[in-house]
Amino acid sequence: MSKEMTIWGVGLKFTVFSVLCLLLALVVHYVWYPFFVIQGIPYAVLVVIGLTLISIGIPIWIAASKEVDRAFEAGELATQGVYALCRHPIYGSATFFVIPGILLFFRSWALLAVPVAMVVLARLLVRREEVYLREKFGQAYLEYYMSVNALFP
Repeated sequence: MSKEMTIWGVGLKFTVFSVLCLLLALVVHYVWYPFFVIQGIPYAVLVVIGLTLISIGIPIWIAASKEVDRAFEAGELATQGVYALCRHPIYGSATFFVIPGILLFFRSWALLAVPVAMVVLARLLVRREEVYLREKFGQAYLEYYMSVNALFP
């Protein structure tokens, strides 16, 4: 069996690499300013879209965190609540809702490349979690894996 995994899974690596991508995008945005500024969409519209995304993402993130905590403590596979919709709702909510919502406040196309990088990072990094879960929960995880999408319902 793979090395025992903490409740954080690959979350720390995902966060560190995501922050590095964000820093790179910020450098690109500011070095080539105003080339990457979003034009043609009023800032107020971007703010409303951003706040909407954040208001969707944070409750998903909180619900997923509570469910994974409960399942981890019980030694069970998290498949209830938002985990019934996707296998990695914490990474998914950050990638598709919270981070893009925040980044819209910067009005930058370059920064909106960060969630794209996060999708790639998540797809690469969660493989380790999935191997661990497959080894730990066997057929139950395989059935879950086959019936539920990874990052987005």
